[in-house]
Amino acid sequence: MSKWNKATLLLIMLLVALPIFVSCAPKAPAGPATPAPVSTLASAPAKTIELKFSTALSPQHHAVKNVMDRWAKEVEARTKGGVKVTMYTAGALGKIQDHYDMVSKGIAEVGHFLPTYTAGRFPMTTITEIPFYGDHIKSTNSLNELYNKTLYKEFPEVKMILIWGPPLDIGSKKPVKTMEDFKGLKTRTTGGYVTKSLEALGATPVTMPVTEIYTSIERGVVDAFTLNYDSWPGYKLQEVAKNVAVVGISLPINGVIMNINTWNSLPPDIQKVIEGVNKDALKWTEDTYAAEKINAKDLLEKAGVNFYYLPDAEKTRWKNAVAPLWNEWEKEMNGKGLQGTQIRKDFEAILKKNNVN
Repeated sequence: MSKWNKATLLLIMLLVALPIFVSCAPKAPAGPATPAPVSTLASAPAKTIELKFSTALSPQHHAVKNVMDRWAKEVEARTKGGVKVTMYTAGALGKIQDHYDMVSKGIAEVGHFLPTYTAGRFPMTTITEIPFYGDHIKSTNSLNELYNKTLYKEFPEVKMILIWGPPLDIGSKKPVKTMEDFKGLKTRTTGGYVTKSLEALGATPVTMPVTEIYTSIERGVVDAFTLNYDSWPGYKLQEVAKNVAVVGISLPINGVIMNINTWNSLPPDIQKVIEGVNKDALKWTEDTYAAEKINAKDLLEKAGVNFYYLPDAEKTRWKNAVAPLWNEWEKEMNGKGLQGTQIRKDFEAILKKNNVN
């Protein structure tokens, strides 16, 4: 074989082998995923916009510390100080039932409110008060889907900043393991279809705000109460109640809202920044409730609180007891011209898709 042929053959062999060598060579480790860009202002606005943010929750409540306070600080930081948010907690500006009107009238530009405290005011939202609900994240996602599809129509005076819904449990002096245990117990409620659900289960509802639960349990005004157990430590309820039935008795809507005129008056670049914070805040609620469920359970158990979970057969009994409320709600809404049949159909489909209950 000539030198030329040998050289040609060697070159061909190298070209054939090169891809093999390259594919077998160790690859450089992938770098960290690039985080999604955070929308911020390029520079501070010439004039600072001041907003009052009001909530009836205590400053120690995890939703205040880990979500509302953080929202306020992030808005200020991302607008380079262009928006300054001042927090007012523990009902400093008004009672929990007054917060929607406070915001819609501009007494506070931003506020935390629960429609369940304003009986009859937001009828479509009461569908979420009919039991039963499980996982917080799945429940909150379901609420957001229903709000974006239908419920937004009930809140024309405000811009919804954030919406979530922790399923409510039953706290009590005596253990509640069955419907028979629950029968006749004077039970704190927020009103609406939560009250109807308690009546269907045999309890005696007593309407009161969360701030009155401690003294009411202590003095025997009520025997039990509806509240998600991760909120107990903020009100020291483990001192007066030693039992919790984790049942998801209701899914009350929690909303952070902004006065619609205030929102519309904000420059588009600031609106864009706030929308970015709003999106992040939904993840904060998921994280804080997941963490607080674990922390609260540990704290409550150390304080002598017993946790009870309904067996499937017993839970079926509870579901059957409240089942007629779905038809009652649908009929009531249709009677008011509020498309109850369609809303119920939409909500049931959302719950099924998200595997909530």
